[in-house]
Amino acid sequence: MSRLFKITCILVICFLMLLGCSSREEKVELIETNQLEQSKTDDKTEEKVRESNEEETLDLSANFNGITGCAVLYSPSENKYSLYNKDMAEQEVSPYSTFKIISTLIGLHNDIIKDETSTMNYDGTQYPNSEWNENLTLQKAFQTSCIWYFHQIINSAGEQEVKKELSELEYGNCDVSAWEGSNINPYKELNGFWLGSSLKISPYEQVGVLSKIFEGKSFYDSQNVEILKKIYEVSDEKIDLAYKVAKNEKILLDEIGENSVSIYIGIPFCPTRCLYCSFVSTDIRVSGKYMDPFVDKLLLEIDKTAEVIDKMGAYVENIYIGGGTPTTLEPHHLKAIFDRLKANFDFSKIKEFTLEAGRPDTITKDKLYEAKQGGVNRISINPQTMNEQTLKRVGRKHTPDMVRKCFEMARKMGFDNINMDLIAGLPEETVDMFKYSLDEVIKLDPENITVHSMCVKRAASLRFSDAELAKANDMNEMLSYTQKHMEKTGRKPYYMYRQKNISGNLENVGYAKEGCMSTYNINIMEEKQTIIALGGGGSTKIVMDDRIERVFNFKDPLEYIRRFDEILKKKDEILDILAGEKNG
Repeated sequence: MSRLFKITCILVICFLMLLGCSSREEKVELIETNQLEQSKTDDKTEEKVRESNEEETLDLSANFNGITGCAVLYSPSENKYSLYNKDMAEQEVSPYSTFKIISTLIGLHNDIIKDETSTMNYDGTQYPNSEWNENLTLQKAFQTSCIWYFHQIINSAGEQEVKKELSELEYGNCDVSAWEGSNINPYKELNGFWLGSSLKISPYEQVGVLSKIFEGKSFYDSQNVEILKKIYEVSDEKIDLAYKVAKNEKILLDEIGENSVSIYIGIPFCPTRCLYCSFVSTDIRVSGKYMDPFVDKLLLEIDKTAEVIDKMGAYVENIYIGGGTPTTLEPHHLKAIFDRLKANFDFSKIKEFTLEAGRPDTITKDKLYEAKQGGVNRISINPQTMNEQTLKRVGRKHTPDMVRKCFEMARKMGFDNINMDLIAGLPEETVDMFKYSLDEVIKLDPENITVHSMCVKRAASLRFSDAELAKANDMNEMLSYTQKHMEKTGRKPYYMYRQKNISGNLENVGYAKEGCMSTYNINIMEEKQTIIALGGGGSTKIVMDDRIERVFNFKDPLEYIRRFDEILKKKDEILDILAGEKNG
């Protein structure tokens, strides 16, 4: 498969995700057009379809999970289109945010903007999105999806120039007659001909335009195209990563069992709270007294969940115990949980049972023994960094040597599928410090290595200054080093996601050896399987044909204990939702 084909495929995925119509935060979807208005296919689109040398139909219905959408892939070397939902793929609709790629090129072509640092002046309007209420660079405008920035570019170019360039590109119907747009937004600066107005283009045509641009067959200068790729973070390296993740994910997604569910168990206790952490957890120095009654209630919730799953006519395929730090619990707590799970569920059908051992300062031989006896076949031992000064800085109470000893102990206990987490961009860490951490982890040879980009969330205890956090260029170098070395060591990228407030607008990526990819991780990212959450802070996701419904558990251990009757009612709520779906 040619590199250009992969580039075209990934660009279609990446650019069409800019539509902003997905309800699933920070995920790369194929092409979702269900929230766009549909219009009749014009003669030009039909003519282009007829002119293509080769065309095949794809069946991606399982991947769309009831979403009304389409997908278009194009191989320039073969002049071959691959289509899912052809009728929709040929329908012309408003481009919405996908037009940002063209408006960026128009701006570069006409010297309105020079590069990613080019700034547009804010006019003082108070927009609901507070990130728009300041002067913005092109890079920041893209990251925040700022409409007024791109509106300024288009207005600076002028109607005649825009119409000329769209015509040369054969961009849909090329209709910019409704220059100011249709007033779908309450602010003049947030409207335009590309937003629910006169300009229309089909997904099929979008692919053709993108291919023309990136093959170098358009009138746009190659330097401007490279600037565009940089801004939109579609470097060849990132394209290759996205393509491989999608390819590896699909293998496991296709293996999801019919009528299967996964179980997540949240253990909301930690020995201390890391300063960057936003997960549901409480310091055991404060909440440790609630550990016994919490586990007692959790055992009852397991019983109730088993009843619900049985009434659903489903079975458990994956179990994931996370938190918090589950190994904060004592060995007898873990044994009680494992025994209760075994008593309620058919373990012969369980593919993956993960325990987040997490912090090395909580891992003991007795706890690993109970996990092994309890059927756990995948564990995480997470150093986050192998630099001791950084561990102290962020509130971790373990050393790199403790990581190594815990890993060796887990191996001796027979665990042959171990994940280790690292964080790129921790405060005051240099590129060389991160490379050292990764090299040290590789020496241990875990089956899984997950590299997260530093992200400071609202619920974290500490806000780091810009000076403390790694710059985007350094972050990119860290992740690039990771990608290259994972390939060398036989680990494949298999799941990827982004978070809000992530450093450099970068990604989190899981790498694994063949046969060791976590099916649960893929399921929770792609939302193709119902996940029933138990314990503290868990969020049940009920995946149905046309939507996803969520049911939330209480976060605080004390609240979980005191209001446990409500927890049991929440389990019945799952059945009510499914019954409503069936009757509806």
